[in-house]
Amino acid sequence: CCARMSEADLESRLVHSLAVNTAIHSKHLSLSLSFQRLALASWIKENICKKECCFFEKDGRGDVCKCGYAKTDHTDEAIKPEDFTGESWNIHRHVREAPTDAFGDISFGGLGQKTGKYARVSTDTSPEILYQLLTEQWKLSPPNLLISVTGGAKNFYLKAHLKNMFHRGLIKVAQTTGAWIITGGTHTGVMKHVGQAVRDYAMSSSMQSKIVTIGVATWGIIHNRKALVHPEGCFPAHYLMDTGNQGQLTTLDSNHTHFLLVDDGTHGHYGVEIKLRSCLEMWISRKWTGGTIPVVCVVLDGGPGTLNVSQQFFGNTISIKGCSCSATVLG
Repeated sequence: CCARMSEADLESRLVHSLAVNTAIHSKHLSLSLSFQRLALASWIKENICKKECCFFEKDGRGDVCKCGYAKTDHTDEAIKPEDFTGESWNIHRHVREAPTDAFGDISFGGLGQKTGKYARVSTDTSPEILYQLLTEQWKLSPPNLLISVTGGAKNFYLKAHLKNMFHRGLIKVAQTTGAWIITGGTHTGVMKHVGQAVRDYAMSSSMQSKIVTIGVATWGIIHNRKALVHPEGCFPAHYLMDTGNQGQLTTLDSNHTHFLLVDDGTHGHYGVEIKLRSCLEMWISRKWTGGTIPVVCVVLDGGPGTLNVSQQFFGNTISIKGCSCSATVLG
């Protein structure tokens, strides 16, 4: 009987010890995550800004400012600005930088719940700071190749064999080279096709590694973006992809892993991110100490606007090898 009691007592102690050790480990893990988030928030507050209108002037649509935001989206200081009395609204004078209030983890919910990283960044953010955010704060390994994807921003039909070819080719190159894929980050057009390719890879692959897919989008055109706002960061922000009610705005694509949301202080203006994106891509391509990181520009669908985006990246070195309404090949 004593022997049985001793065995039972020993078993009880082992279970208790295991429970205590598990609790301690969980506590340390929780503290570690909390510390990491505090460190991230501190770094972002010191280095990353947003932009905001500091002078409310009606544009003729009721209580809407010329920056595109409603009166209620402005601070009291912006509504009654003593410094700008008698002036007309000007984006260069009446938009200012302030510490960003939107960053952290983004959760898209649904089946196979997907999470990513995001930050609202000023158009004047230096590429070096963005690279530090990506590599030092978000812990991405530096790329061996950049794949910059641009093209049609509206949804378009792609024949099955072309779609499969695009998906397989893009993922094969990204997977084998340790590339970063950079797109406009929204759930439409060519960005949606890239997201679907990444999703299909994740569903079919047994590998745990993710394809790094960075969306560089305009903050002021993102539907439901208020869910991303919190001055101390969101861990996570629960983002709803409500395409049915987005109107003239757009939604983020859930299959991207990281988002840089570029802010010029305006609402509803597309293309705000183009210059900063091209500066970031050029800066990264020249970062490698052994020379330059190769850059591949993939263009799928699009029109004159797409050529403008491509020229922003390549400068005056573009030569058109083939061009049609449905596809453009640049070399």
